[in-house]
Amino acid sequence: MTDPNNQANAGDILHGKNNRNVRGIPAHFMIYLSPDPQSKMQFLGAMLTSSAKFGNIALEESHFEKFNNDGFEWQVQFKASFISAYLYHKKNDWQPFTKVGQLSKEGLKFIEDQIGYKEAVFFPFNKD
Repeated sequence: MTDPNNQANAGDILHGKNNRNVRGIPAHFMIYLSPDPQSKMQFLGAMLTSSAKFGNIALEESHFEKFNNDGFEWQVQFKASFISAYLYHKKNDWQPFTKVGQLSKEGLKFIEDQIGYKEAVFFPFNKD
């Protein structure tokens, strides 16, 4: 996938192959939420993490789909999962993107209720 704004749906869990982190740690998986009104070259998303620190918000197992439409297990499922407490700008140039999971309808609503109303920011540890 090269352009989530045209190829993804709200609640898709994505991995961006070229999403790099300045601290040398692997980049987080991201949840596609919507196109970014500031730029066609970005989208709005949530950041998945396994850390309970920094005010991160705990998710529940019911927030994740376990299987795709073909009956295969998603790579990313609930496992002590959290989202960052911020809404983020995500860059299309982190492509190619691979869909690695899916939120349930309940999970998407939960995330939209928690951070969907916030002003989007850039994650300070992503490389430009």
